[in-house]
Amino acid sequence: MQIKYNDSTKQYIIGETKLTNDELINLIRMGTLPNILLKEESFIIKQKNNDYENESENIVYDLISNIVGRNIVYFGAPGTGKSFKVTQFIKETYPEYDGNNHENIFRVTIYPDYSYYNFIGSIMPIMKDGNIIYDFKPGVFTLALLKALAKPNEHIFLVIEEMSRGNVAAIFGDIFQLLDRKDNGYSEYAIDNELLATYLSNELSKTINKLFLPSNLSIIGTVNTNDQNVNVIDTAFKRRFEFEYVPVEPIKDSNNKSLNSFEFKLDNNSFEWCTLYMALNLFITTTLNLNEDKQIGQFFIKFGSDEKNNIDLIKNKLLHYLWEDIQNSVIHSKNSIFKSSIRSFSALYKEFELKKNIFSDEFLEHYKSFVIENSELNEN
Repeated sequence: MQIKYNDSTKQYIIGETKLTNDELINLIRMGTLPNILLKEESFIIKQKNNDYENESENIVYDLISNIVGRNIVYFGAPGTGKSFKVTQFIKETYPEYDGNNHENIFRVTIYPDYSYYNFIGSIMPIMKDGNIIYDFKPGVFTLALLKALAKPNEHIFLVIEEMSRGNVAAIFGDIFQLLDRKDNGYSEYAIDNELLATYLSNELSKTINKLFLPSNLSIIGTVNTNDQNVNVIDTAFKRRFEFEYVPVEPIKDSNNKSLNSFEFKLDNNSFEWCTLYMALNLFITTTLNLNEDKQIGQFFIKFGSDEKNNIDLIKNKLLHYLWEDIQNSVIHSKNSIFKSSIRSFSALYKEFELKKNIFSDEFLEHYKSFVIENSELNEN
């Protein structure tokens, strides 16, 4: 479907209907262009340069249906690969993306003091022509929105890591209203924000009166369910995102081998990481009767090729977590992950350094049973 443009009157023509630029953009944003788009599709406008320069009414725009922005949050225990899931989702659009810099992907990590002014932007003093002036400095959301409006035929991603570590409702502020999307990916409702609209208008060299999320901007977040220093994400905010649970089960490669595998020994007992962390999770939730948010994921520790460094990672990350966050949560329980002779963290640390067994007989039996069960499952 084509839209005609009359250069002399500066109007867009659809059949018998004549629209100004702002009227057309408003109809597009509201998804009310009759008989042009399927309800479930979004679209962009792509300019064609001087293809019809000899015609009295130049047809300079085509509608293309291809991008529908989404709001998604990946949540789960620490180390389950939430950031990995984000990267895999983005790679569906940009196969070359490896988690590093990409001009269409914006990433930010939330922390307790992170605010609306970090996220959206604020008036800041800057040096210009030798003078100090006050100007708007955009935050990551504004930069992502600007890129999406400037490149309507390209998918833009805003990735927000650790969303629950800050007051996310305050961080989004009035932008929260834009998170309601129609089927075509555009915001259901637009808002007035003069400061932001002025900045976008200046950068794009066209008038932006109302703020909205375009269909080519996706907002992807992650939430760690085990973080003890979190802010509650309220129901109203959750309703505007798809919450996708990332399970603790190990991720495998194309040869059905678990990623991030590592083997080590304590006394005469051998342990494989992917089996160990899953056995620990089962022990934590069944024997110790703790909530599943106390579990850990496959990438809780990221192993490399240096064996000594890998052992140090287990000693410095896993042992501390199991002692402080798990065992101390069930201090009066008769069940324990560790040997009863280990009465302090320093003793635990020392035993592990000497490569002595640190686990209780109860857990060792649990681990061995888990190994057997999984071996039988894999054989079947």
